[in-house]
Amino acid sequence: MRRLILAAALAVLSSRADAAPPPAPPPGAAPDLTPPQMAAEEMMNLFNDICLARFPNEDAVGMAVAARKAVPLPAAASKAALLGRSGAAWAVPSGNGHYVLAVEMPPRHCVVTGPAAEDDGVRTVFGMVVTSFAKGKEFGALAQPPVREGKVNGQDATIQIIAAAPQGRPRQAFVNMSMANADGTTTLRLTRELDVK
Repeated sequence: MRRLILAAALAVLSSRADAAPPPAPPPGAAPDLTPPQMAAEEMMNLFNDICLARFPNEDAVGMAVAARKAVPLPAAASKAALLGRSGAAWAVPSGNGHYVLAVEMPPRHCVVTGPAAEDDGVRTVFGMVVTSFAKGKEFGALAQPPVREGKVNGQDATIQIIAAAPQGRPRQAFVNMSMANADGTTTLRLTRELDVK
């Protein structure tokens, strides 16, 4: 009887060894994403990694900038990236787009800007990224007013704001803003602002 059980077990094992291997997992990026959507996803990852996880720690931001081989921008370009505020900015190389990372000095704003898609899906992901970051940070309830339309530097803009007002600590704002360009593209601007007045 034991020999029959052992023979049956060996037969099952050898049939499994001869079976075709399971199919390879699908590639990381979804194939139906357009280049502007892939750029938005990449910008969201950059914003999460630097503006949320490392900012306002200047050393941590500097190490992340160096690791990404980002190139410093001139003072005028830095100021433009920060909408007139002083700070530092870097061009961040990428396969899906060209982005600018800017930090106001002293650390108050961290901004990622680039040509990318902006739609309800991007706004949903931005909300999830910020909410996930805020968990465990004792920020209290996050305020999310309705998305609003406006103008920034004369350009039509759609603005999503998520605000945190932790007790006894400075308020913060997380802003997802898209601006329409004359050529039909969209510039996406993701910002973390500390000490909101």
